[in-house]
Amino acid sequence: MKKELNFSQNLVCIQKKDFNFIPKLKTNHMEKIKNSFLSILLISPFTLFYSCNNESSDILTGNTDEKRILTDEQIRSIGELHNQTLELAFNDFNWSTNDMEKEFIDKFNDLEIAKENNLKFKKAHSLETNLVYIQQNLKERKNFQFFERTINYLNANDVSVTKIEDFMKKLELEMKESNSSVRDYESFLVFSSVIQHSAKFWLPVKKGGFGNYDKFKTLENRNFQSSGNSAEFETSSSCSKNVLAADAASAGAGCLFAAIYTGASGGVLAPLAFAQIATEAGFSSGMAYFSC
Repeated sequence: MKKELNFSQNLVCIQKKDFNFIPKLKTNHMEKIKNSFLSILLISPFTLFYSCNNESSDILTGNTDEKRILTDEQIRSIGELHNQTLELAFNDFNWSTNDMEKEFIDKFNDLEIAKENNLKFKKAHSLETNLVYIQQNLKERKNFQFFERTINYLNANDVSVTKIEDFMKKLELEMKESNSSVRDYESFLVFSSVIQHSAKFWLPVKKGGFGNYDKFKTLENRNFQSSGNSAEFETSSSCSKNVLAADAASAGAGCLFAAIYTGASGGVLAPLAFAQIATEAGFSSGMAYFSC
């Protein structure tokens, strides 16, 4: 692992309300995307995950004899860390500021895990960019359907935490039984873990979540109206679902790039690197929230 790699911004920010699309392959800008994804590979002293020599005994039932590198517990921890970074960033948030996005960026850069690794969060890639990267770099292109079906499911349904969890478990099992690439499968598991934890953080209480999306928008409205304005910010489920797609795509693309890069360089995929993937996904989640 190269310690001299600099951290650059490869995060997601949703620009469109409707994200039901299949990204077109864009070969001409993939090198720029790959360069920005090098940021994921910084090794953190964060001790959330186990040793990279710790393999799961779970073997895919497709045409492969490869063993899992990451355990289910490690993958679940990525989603948990994603939520923890958001909780810390929004703790004691200054809702009276005139630039809430800047406030969020500053708070995120002040997190301990960011300062320990000299991480500088500034901007974000689009959802399309991350999905294009996933589509182009899966070992088996057919596996993109699982990412696509998740995005389309969010777009077309009245979702809840339980419904999302059930849907993702179904897709995980289907992919495990039909896919022969461990790299693709684990990238989807990371994508799935983050989207499920993100649902808990953002969705309304009546949908099984913590209600943070509506809670934060209420605080924004209160500040906005106290300044003499009458309009309100959107508190619809469609926008909150954009946020879920944003951080999941960031995590899936980051996981995939980390696996590809370490494999090409002859290294071993260190689970510690996934602390950055979770942190970046948390940042992209907040940036997507402020774009609504």
